[in-house]
Amino acid sequence: MSSISESDSIWAVLGLEATTDTAAIRRAYRARLREIDIDRDTASFIALRQAFEDALQWSPGDVESHPDESEEPADDEYADFTSDEETLSDEAEPECAADAALEADQFHANSQDRKLIEAFDRAVKDRKAAEAEPIFNAIMARGIAGIGDESEFIRRFVSTAVEDMSFPAARLENLAGRFIAQGFNGRSDDFASLRADVLKRVEADKWHTALRRNADESWRPFGRNRRIRRVARLLLKRRWQSVFLRVHGDTLDQALGQYHQHAGWIGAGLDSHWIAGIERRRKRQIRRTKFLILTALALLAVDFVYVLGRALVTGDWN
Repeated sequence: MSSISESDSIWAVLGLEATTDTAAIRRAYRARLREIDIDRDTASFIALRQAFEDALQWSPGDVESHPDESEEPADDEYADFTSDEETLSDEAEPECAADAALEADQFHANSQDRKLIEAFDRAVKDRKAAEAEPIFNAIMARGIAGIGDESEFIRRFVSTAVEDMSFPAARLENLAGRFIAQGFNGRSDDFASLRADVLKRVEADKWHTALRRNADESWRPFGRNRRIRRVARLLLKRRWQSVFLRVHGDTLDQALGQYHQHAGWIGAGLDSHWIAGIERRRKRQIRRTKFLILTALALLAVDFVYVLGRALVTGDWN
């Protein structure tokens, strides 16, 4: 049996006053068991289990003084002790069945948590944000992110969503509102950089959406809308470059500048080779325009020199 100090430790572990009420002991044991992660804190579980078993065998007489250990008990005393111990063991067996089931449930829950985290790690490693999203939501809902750093879980998932161009930007913006905007104590620099990347990705998606919307607008014979529509259809490969000269140059230059600003976040939304071809044609067009202007200025200069020289020779200034 336990000594006085050991008895006090038993009840401290269970968080219970000394009692012989087995139902109360079991309730206290189950309550404390739910607070322990068996996989990570095995020592606490062993201590709790030992305290539980000692508490079931505890009696008020354990706090009384014990006989001198040097005195040998009689044979019949050994027999009584053995009989009592067997009786306690027989009574405890059915009562421990529920506790064993509870421990099994706890172990099963922890195993399920580990499987969720392993599945999340695989999805993040493969850069599959759509696959990682429901797993991430389940981890946050079950509150098992404590197995790792919660901020790190959020950072890894949002980073994956930013890099996965197939993940909708609207859902990414919603994620930013739910988690990043709240601010976290750890890794503030990383979250500031991540917030900037989210904003860039969302802005790029909005620009691309506006480009498609402009291309889908109905045709109008005049106005700025016609120019924007032509440029949008050209960038989206809905017009052949053979009609390039019919596109307004300044509007095209502005659209190309916006494309380069968002190119890293659009992904496969636009054909980069097609855009490069448009830029080459635009450069040739600008060079040709400059050549024509310089040629015209040169002809004007030659004509002016000819007229001036003739006037000087003939004296006719009319």
